[in-house]
Amino acid sequence: TYTIDKLKMFLGYENLRAPDVASGSPDKVNHYWLGANYQITPQLTLIGSAFHVNVNNNGGNANLFMVGANYYLSKRTLLYVGAGTVRNSGNATFSVEADEAGAPLPGQSQNGGYFGISHSF
Repeated sequence: TYTIDKLKMFLGYENLRAPDVASGSPDKVNHYWLGANYQITPQLTLIGSAFHVNVNNNGGNANLFMVGANYYLSKRTLLYVGAGTVRNSGNATFSVEADEAGAPLPGQSQNGGYFGISHSF
């Protein structure tokens, strides 16, 4: 992370390996992401991020783009909202939410959103 005044930026990379899978099956994933939070006021923070994943052995790749906001009602309670879109290519079936039941068909895109309230005890 890197912070400049009210802007906090994120950058990351992850390499995943599964050497015990069947021969010819995807066994390596490269995952990259970047994002930013910008504090408009002490109560309101805007959020944006982009992710890219590439799976070997014809597993495909995908891009996920997200935007959102957090609004703090108090020190321990916040409202949150977000929306995203995932763009799959090839055989990729990544979804906006990590939920296999809601995965799109191979190579298809998916859109989604969420909202809620969070309270820390």
